[in-house]
Amino acid sequence: MLSYKMDNSSLIIDIERGDYYNAKKKMKQIKFLEFKNLLFDYTHINENNNILKFLKYLLKKEKSKKKLVKLYLLASGIVESPPYLYKLKNAYKLSLIYLRKALRLDPSNIVVKSCILFLYGSPGVNLKEKEIEIIAKEVLEQESKNKIAKKALDYLEGKAKNK
Repeated sequence: MLSYKMDNSSLIIDIERGDYYNAKKKMKQIKFLEFKNLLFDYTHINENNNILKFLKYLLKKEKSKKKLVKLYLLASGIVESPPYLYKLKNAYKLSLIYLRKALRLDPSNIVVKSCILFLYGSPGVNLKEKEIEIIAKEVLEQESKNKIAKKALDYLEGKAKNK
């Protein structure tokens, strides 16, 4: 069952038509979480690239750093989800590009850092072990129970022991 309300279907119709100007106006009338859920739900039932094109449009138009970080995180998640994951040759690499852009805008963002750690080891993702170690330690400084950061460090320690 789709999680968005049917009154937002006009937003999806505008995206499908490539009417990004009107889609953006409608997007601003709903909460970001609802917008995010709408896009993820629609991405799972439709195999065209209009959602990603719309996100690129929003990224070009947005001026607020805070909103840009949210949009980069959303774009990263969208390209990691079916059907993009299966259609895009370098989906994980593109996801990392979006995450790095978000991190440049908000260097202390734990969510962005955790997402980067989550990508470690994914096909096409080129992250150096030292970078992973630094990011994981930064995350754990702010969130001592962060499981992704702990697993990343455990993996690196195990790898070092096996050398």
